[in-house]
Amino acid sequence: MGRIGKVLAESMHIEDEITAATKFDDLDLDSLDVFQVIIDVEDEFDIELPDTLFNTVGELAEYIDANRVRCYR
Repeated sequence: MGRIGKVLAESMHIEDEITAATKFDDLDLDSLDVFQVIIDVEDEFDIELPDTLFNTVGELAEYIDANRVRCYR
């Protein structure tokens, strides 16, 4: 899953493969873990994430792709 997968794996010490279809619910993250993931993703991609919940890693990736393009146009 590229950079997003790397950030998640490093943040949460996840050893399983992370794909676009990986559901955040399946990662068994508590509220503090989720907060840390948000901070790490925002720092890595220089983006502010909305309060919207993403169901899958792929949804998060699509949001980042769509919104980073707008920032650099």
